[in-house]
Amino acid sequence: MSVYPGRYSAQIEGPFVGFFWGCASTSSGQFRKWVPVFRSMNQMLRTLYTDQSTGFLGARVGFMGKGPLLVQYWRSFADLDAFAKAPSQPNRPAWERYNKEVAKSGAAGIWHEAYEVRVGA
Repeated sequence: MSVYPGRYSAQIEGPFVGFFWGCASTSSGQFRKWVPVFRSMNQMLRTLYTDQSTGFLGARVGFMGKGPLLVQYWRSFADLDAFAKAPSQPNRPAWERYNKEVAKSGAAGIWHEAYEVRVGA
């Protein structure tokens, strides 16, 4: 990975949304419970990169603290919300699996935040 010193800004017309998703493991012994949920991100990203109609602009994956971090860029919050809630998209089954298999066990917690970035901001 290269480091580019200085300040940079997005070259995009109009506002966009930055979406941050993270998974924090609460117990190293429970690693096997949350890894399948994180792996489902690969399927979601493959879907998003191939379906231009979703409003998805791109993503970066990394690790922070006790777990993975995913940063996504979207054309609008409405596009992000529609993808997240659509039963036909891979996010919905992954979320249901997390709630069924991981959330109640306390093995990991998921957090997410979304920010709209307006022109000039």
